[in-house]
Amino acid sequence: MFECAIIPRMEDIKYWVAFHRVSGIGPATFTKLEARFGDLESAWCAPVSDLIAAGVRPKVAAESDRFRDNNEPDEVMGTLDRLDIQALHLRHPDYPARLAETPMTPSVIYLRSNTGMLLQADEQASFLRSRKSGRHHSVRAGPWH
Repeated sequence: MFECAIIPRMEDIKYWVAFHRVSGIGPATFTKLEARFGDLESAWCAPVSDLIAAGVRPKVAAESDRFRDNNEPDEVMGTLDRLDIQALHLRHPDYPARLAETPMTPSVIYLRSNTGMLLQADEQASFLRSRKSGRHHSVRAGPWH
């Protein structure tokens, strides 16, 4: 089984990314987890029964438990670091404001460039569009057409 240590809330991104890798966990589930547990570290450490009580479908809660047994959030983040990919979750202050206002806002976005470049693109973008790509959403900024 997994063990959880108390870490500062700033470290919450690794739990967002880890949960984001579980099939069936999307924006609505993230909202339920935050509402029930206050932060995703606490949700990560919670037993399956508590995830279900939070509103997570039993099948998804079981999948989450299997994923947690085989993956550590620090290792998931290590993979992103090795690939030079940065992740931002919806509550992060650097998450693009215009993207956060869209109806299908991705819970986590992944960047191969620095956040400053994304923020500059967000300020200049006239619209954002998303397309479903597997379990995750890909988002592109672009000018009006």
